[in-house]
Amino acid sequence: MKRLAPLLCLSLLVGCVPPDEEENQGIAVGNPGVVAMSLAEAEEWTVTVAEASVEALGWKACSGADRLDTLQTTLDLTAEPTDLSFPAGDWCGVVVRFAGPVELEATWSDGVGTGSLAATVTLPELQLGVVDDPLAVDEDTAWALELASPDWLDAAALGVSDGVDVTVEDAEDALHAVLVAAFTDETALFDDADGSGHVESAERDAGAAALPMELAFNPDPQPGGTADAAGMDPGCSCATGGSTAGGAWMLLALLALRTRRRRLRAR
Repeated sequence: MKRLAPLLCLSLLVGCVPPDEEENQGIAVGNPGVVAMSLAEAEEWTVTVAEASVEALGWKACSGADRLDTLQTTLDLTAEPTDLSFPAGDWCGVVVRFAGPVELEATWSDGVGTGSLAATVTLPELQLGVVDDPLAVDEDTAWALELASPDWLDAAALGVSDGVDVTVEDAEDALHAVLVAAFTDETALFDDADGSGHVESAERDAGAAALPMELAFNPDPQPGGTADAAGMDPGCSCATGGSTAGGAWMLLALLALRTRRRRLRAR
C-alpha cells in the first residue's frame, strides 16, 4: 500500500513532530502516512457543491496521550481527495473537528423527474473508533476517510421530488437532523490499499477499519498543531447538530439512513 510520491510534512499546517524524536508515552513517532477525505456518492444525485471547513484532526491513542493536528482549511469534497498527514504510530480512533458548516448543493434525477437540494449542515465532531486492530500508521500506509456512506442522500426522506427544490438553511430545519445523521452515523475509515483516496469496492468489502463511536478524547493531547484542546473534554465533546424535530416521519427518515453501510469484521 504505497504512495507513488512521498508526502511532505505539512509543518506549517499541522505542526508535524520531528521524525527522529523518541517515542512519547507509547506512541511511535516517525514519518507520517496519509489520509484522504472524500464524500460518499449517492445514486440519482449529483453533488455540485460540497465544502467542508476542517479545524483539526485528532488521533486517539491506544495508550498514552492523544494528539490534535490543526488544519484550518476548507476542503472541496467534489474534487479529488486531498492527502492529509496521518501521524505515525498505533492509533485507536480518529476525530474530525469542523470549523464551520458544510455547504452542500446537489441535483436529483431518477430519469423521469428532477429536483434539488441546497443545505447548510452544522456538524458535531465526528468520532471514529477502531473496529478490530489498532491503526498501524507509517510512511507506507494510506487511509481513506469517507464522509457519510453510499446512497446517503435519500430523495424521499428529504422531500425532494419532480419539480421540488429543497433548501435547508439552519439547524432549526427538521431536515437538518436527517443530514447530520448521515455524517455522524455513517462516516468510516478504510484501508486505502491502492492509494487512490477513494473507497474502492474491494476496500469496502474488506470492511471499515474505524466506525462512528463516542471516544473519551484526552483533554490534553500531545502537540501536533497550534490549537489548544479546549472543548475536548473526556467523553463525547460533540455539540448538538441542531433541532431534531419530532414526528413519526422524522424517526422513519433517520432509521432509513442508519443501516446502509456494510459493517464487516465488527467486534
